[in-house]
Amino acid sequence: RAFPNGKECRDELTRLMQKANSEGGTIADYVDALVSDIEMPAMDGLALCKSIKADPATKDLPVIMFSSLINEQLARKCDDVKANAYITKPQFTELVLLLDKYTIEQANTPA
Repeated sequence: RAFPNGKECRDELTRLMQKANSEGGTIADYVDALVSDIEMPAMDGLALCKSIKADPATKDLPVIMFSSLINEQLARKCDDVKANAYITKPQFTELVLLLDKYTIEQANTPA
């Protein structure tokens, strides 16, 4: 699913966490990984990632930053917010490989 900004994405994650809690599950039952741009309105990708990684219910959700803006300074910021990976556009093949890696790791991690 795609969202026009980080706030709407975070709101949907919160809704899914509530649903998972009511059904006795986890966020991993609904989301395998999250790919985010860095520059977005309302809540940028770095703030979104930081929010996800700070929340015990979502901290293990793989977050990949995918942006044309990745430079050395932004790479450090991605590390600071605990992004699992970051990649520059338009490296779609690498993005698919990263998604495969993190979704397979999630599938093989015991609950």
